[in-house]
Amino acid sequence: MILLALLFSFTAHANPDDWAKENLAWDIERRHIASTASDIGLFSLVGGSIIYTAINQKEKRWQHVSGAVAAHALNQGLNQAVKHLVGRERPDASDNKSFYSGHSSSSALSGILLCKQNRKLCGPALGLAGLTAYLRVGANRHWLSDIGIGLMAGTVNGLLIPQVIIKW
Repeated sequence: MILLALLFSFTAHANPDDWAKENLAWDIERRHIASTASDIGLFSLVGGSIIYTAINQKEKRWQHVSGAVAAHALNQGLNQAVKHLVGRERPDASDNKSFYSGHSSSSALSGILLCKQNRKLCGPALGLAGLTAYLRVGANRHWLSDIGIGLMAGTVNGLLIPQVIIKW
């Protein structure tokens, strides 16, 4: 019943970003909690994916580690380039670097790296990536479309970049 109400509420808006800002952003007094929690999720996933790669890979260890580090660096470089080219204002009007979410793309990339190494980590890693992305909307730092594109970009980069670097 609650899902139907949310779905109806969502479809009643012409713009999903506006709906998300109204329904998913946290109260102004608690937004700093969402922001801090998203930072913790991001750093846990990025650090965890690189450390797990260093510990888990027995053959070509440093190729895999350098592939993971390079994937993160290229992902972040692409993200920053797009942010500066697009110049989309954040929901909280703090700057013009909203599109697309770097927290979301880096978290998704990290989740994919962990998932590719150990299927048992897929659920927790991708779940934490999704939570980190949601918290960016909760903190009123990103629009819903920012995190959607961020999650997609991180997923694609996580699937492609390490493979190219390891084969190179």
